[in-house]
Amino acid sequence: MKAPRRLLVRQTMCAIFLGFLFFSAQSLAEEEDGVELTFWSKSFNGAIAGKQVQVFLEAIGSRVTGSYCEAPCESRVSLRGRQEKGRIALTETTYGKQGGKVVIGQWNLMPQNGGWKGTWSSPDGRESQAITLTENITRTENNSGIRPFPYEIRIVASEDPGEHDDSDDCSNAPLVSEIRLYQEDRLVQTLPSSSEEGPCGMFLPETVDINFDGYPDLRQGLFVATNIPYSYWLYDPDTQKMVDLEEGIEGGESTVFDPVHKTIVVDWRSGCCSHGVNIYAWQGKNPVKVDSAESYYQAEMINGKLTSCYITPSYQNGRIEYPGAVYQEGDVFRFMSREGWSCIDDYILSHTRIHIWQSDQPPPEKLKLLRTEEVRWNKTMTNDGKTVYCPEIPVFNNGKIERWLLKDECTNTPMGDGE
Repeated sequence: MKAPRRLLVRQTMCAIFLGFLFFSAQSLAEEEDGVELTFWSKSFNGAIAGKQVQVFLEAIGSRVTGSYCEAPCESRVSLRGRQEKGRIALTETTYGKQGGKVVIGQWNLMPQNGGWKGTWSSPDGRESQAITLTENITRTENNSGIRPFPYEIRIVASEDPGEHDDSDDCSNAPLVSEIRLYQEDRLVQTLPSSSEEGPCGMFLPETVDINFDGYPDLRQGLFVATNIPYSYWLYDPDTQKMVDLEEGIEGGESTVFDPVHKTIVVDWRSGCCSHGVNIYAWQGKNPVKVDSAESYYQAEMINGKLTSCYITPSYQNGRIEYPGAVYQEGDVFRFMSREGWSCIDDYILSHTRIHIWQSDQPPPEKLKLLRTEEVRWNKTMTNDGKTVYCPEIPVFNNGKIERWLLKDECTNTPMGDGE
């Protein structure tokens, strides 16, 4: 029995309408989810024509960028290209005498036993050399753990960086909304990402052994700031899942994971004239701040002039040290190091002080602060009977700490440090 013509038309129209709704919903979902891209970041040791090289490569989708150097690695050469069907093609560039980029070689690589093999060829194709690369499973420069990362990483980005990202244009970098972890093409875990546009590029996940248990963990920058905050995920070997570290490590200009002393070192900055260091150690399942230090100005007589030297803390030998600060050994004051000094021929009242440290403590024992000489505001009477307050500053002069009254800096009210 044939269906009435009107019924067939209605069914056809409904099918088209439902198909339109499905297509619209699918398009909307794809737009909301973004595009899934493969991502990896690896370093390699190898050889080109028998010469030892160190290579770093990073892939986002089909795009591959990186650099390499010949031992002893005094300078690096840029690499940029594409991966397709398991092979990688790269262009090797440097800067010419006129400042423009010059192509100096082509790489063609194919996978081999966990590494890569292929050829380097000159731009005109007349010369070629063999390339062999072996992946560094553990990367000491960022303490990525003694075990390989167990997952393939894919990211969901607002768009594919594409060809336009091959330029030096730092605008409109894609945003990452998810980090997806796969094993043998099976989705194991999805990590939500709230990162914004990175500094001239995307904020991408990094593998690093955050808690020093030998297993690589993950971290990702969130947004551009003087002190960049990060999201951290720890690998749990029992559940074989990544666990969100909700809080504990503050943002900074740079973060170093010291596997020798099992400490996390965060260098931070506040404005132009305040730098500091925060040290974290693991207590149970959480990192805890165990030490911190901040920069200050130290007044000193240098070549007959009163100067202010900017003393900045740094992490050395498993502890915070102050190069350029004053150390006391018995009755003698001295400098442990003059490295990193920055002095001006003037005095700065703001944050001026002299910290005096004990000098006979071997690292990594924490330095002991013996005492601090601060600015004092002395109440003084002027010749016409007015009351003023004049700063008396500590000055390091020829191995001694003196106090100088600055009568040209007097005020009607006493002022505190930093005013």
